[in-house]
Amino acid sequence: MKRKFLGKKLLLLPIILLLLISSYSIFSSFQEKVDLEGVTSYFSEGETVEYNIDATYTVYNAGNETVENDFIYINLPLNYSFYQKSYFVSMNPRPTRIVTDVDSNVYAVVNLKNIEPKQRVSIEARYRVKVSSYKMNFPVEDAAYAPLAIARKYLQETQFWPIHNETLRQISSDLGRGKDNPYKILESIAWWVHEHGDYELNSITASNRLGAGRAIKKTDRGLIVYGVCDEFADVIITLCRIQSIPARTVQGLVYIGNPIISYYENSTSNENWTGHAWPQIYLHPTGWFDIELLVYAPTPRIGNYQNNHIIFGIEGKKLRPVGVGAVAQATVCEVEGVKFKLEVLKK
Repeated sequence: MKRKFLGKKLLLLPIILLLLISSYSIFSSFQEKVDLEGVTSYFSEGETVEYNIDATYTVYNAGNETVENDFIYINLPLNYSFYQKSYFVSMNPRPTRIVTDVDSNVYAVVNLKNIEPKQRVSIEARYRVKVSSYKMNFPVEDAAYAPLAIARKYLQETQFWPIHNETLRQISSDLGRGKDNPYKILESIAWWVHEHGDYELNSITASNRLGAGRAIKKTDRGLIVYGVCDEFADVIITLCRIQSIPARTVQGLVYIGNPIISYYENSTSNENWTGHAWPQIYLHPTGWFDIELLVYAPTPRIGNYQNNHIIFGIEGKKLRPVGVGAVAQATVCEVEGVKFKLEVLKK
């Protein structure tokens, strides 16, 4: 993980961290670097909802020896673009530093000391997040491919986005045939995944990310997309990258309206919330926008964002873990579970 410290001089770090940690402060220094000049004119901002999030991270020493020092990396909700603003309220124990990775994800680092064998230690945190819904509104005929600098970063093959997979290349080629507008190609990809999706939450898909290659299965009904939100997102991202359309995954929380076991192993979320992943696509001139295929989406929601989503992390240039590891990781012990409790403060 690439570490990026606050401030330019190490001597200033304790002072800056103290100001950040001890007050109700927005993570303005760590906002996803999005050029909004001229971009927001392509989006209509809707209703804003403010959430209070109480999080409990349970760290477990499964070993037989005392762990004298362990560093827990806790993924914080992001400031993102014009539609999500995140505030740090408190964390106990207090983090010793704040770091970011290559995708601008933000982590609070908590140093736990002298964890006895089989001992569990809890880290309590509170965040406040404001999320706005939005709709993208721009002339489809104006859609163009991303500039080279973006394309170089977000068209690469990864373990879960196998752009050289023959089956995926054939699907993408068929969907793009006869179309010279990247938005039209994206639209056909989203509809194909939506119509061929076979959502299946079980012991395999809950704990293992299949990736796009393993998510495509041949059945007597033809090809299907098998899995959960991660697989749906992985397939869209891979099909888009094959078509030279930059794409990446977003991870976070989403309100689904039904009691459900949390996406995070060994923990239960607030009864109406669960972990979620969904794709983001980059086109010119709009920049990044979100796609939702599963939550309140009888048809693909392309650039039609709901304020019941909270972004914690972006996976674009570096792979992120799923489950508990997506929100917290320990260097020696294990993060056994994460529980989020959410309260709607204001609409």
